[in-house]
Amino acid sequence: MKAIRIVLVLMAAAVLLTQGCYKNDGVDSGIPLFPYNKPLLFPPDTFMVVFNVATNGDKIAEMSLDTAGVWFIEKLGDGRVNFTLANEQLEVYYLNARDTVALEGGRLYYLIANNNNHPELNNYFVSFTKLGLNYAEFEPKF
Repeated sequence: MKAIRIVLVLMAAAVLLTQGCYKNDGVDSGIPLFPYNKPLLFPPDTFMVVFNVATNGDKIAEMSLDTAGVWFIEKLGDGRVNFTLANEQLEVYYLNARDTVALEGGRLYYLIANNNNHPELNNYFVSFTKLGLNYAEFEPKF
């Protein structure tokens, strides 16, 4: 009886400890998913980009938008991966876990995911949602 109690306590502890490990990356949500290694030309108003960060170094996606707009960008992957935006002039915009930024249409952007120290990581997801906010009035612009 004591052995059964110990097993039940260990199982309950395992369930409680692993509940926080699951993060919904939205793969099954029906949102279009694009790989980082193919250019994103005029993506839809809601989409995700997946980066294979299993190896060290920068993984860079190229993106060009058809019109200017205000975008909500959310990093859905592990917080240990660095994610930034860069433009054609190689200016860099450092994003928070969730950020809103005005992006220009017709401009080339580089989406950069970098995993330098964590070989256990595989895929890293970033979601983009175009908001109905006025581009001209919104700050920050990048």
